[in-house]
Amino acid sequence: MLPQRQQPKPFLVTPRGYSLAWTDEDRLWLLRAVEAEGEPRPLVAQTLVNRFAWLWDTTPAKYLTLTELVRAYAQPVNPAWFPDGKAYLQTLPKLPEDQRAPALARAHARREHSARTRFSPGTVAAVDQALYGPITLPMGALHFAAPSVARPDLPVLVPSSSTSENTIYGDVSPGSARALYALSSPRGADNAPTRKAAVVVALFAFGLGVVLARR
Repeated sequence: MLPQRQQPKPFLVTPRGYSLAWTDEDRLWLLRAVEAEGEPRPLVAQTLVNRFAWLWDTTPAKYLTLTELVRAYAQPVNPAWFPDGKAYLQTLPKLPEDQRAPALARAHARREHSARTRFSPGTVAAVDQALYGPITLPMGALHFAAPSVARPDLPVLVPSSSTSENTIYGDVSPGSARALYALSSPRGADNAPTRKAAVVVALFAFGLGVVLARR
């Protein structure tokens, strides 16, 4: 049975200050991804959450929920790599004959894993740390698969100038300390941050269209 946390869910706060709500379904898919990816589980979980918050600002509305980001970014739970998925079907003909059966077995295993509801204690702890805090993503960790490799598409983490343990700081330049994502306390049951942020994105896109039309 899926382990539950009874305490109120904090909001994920993006670098530009949008508060994004997350659901039990988001937590479930994050659990599935982290369980499949393995160690270092805390780094996997926090990197996925960080990427969701960061991309909300840099690529507005590309992923409207944490579930969408997790299923797109973590290959073991990405439906594109299931037996009938686009990525798997495109890759299969390019594989040597002796590698096709193992590839099919992996594709079936990914689909079966995506229905999983039982997880190791280490996975549960890692996911809840990413969603409830304290956030402890190591400085310089850009990607959970290769934390020592600098990537141009991800921000470089730098030392925090704050004592807050619920914020990750970083930027593309090592001389600054801009928050990448943080946790904030719930502000009431009638607040729907994700929907409000989506409206902001929609209004931004509409406004941009008006500006371009006037040129």
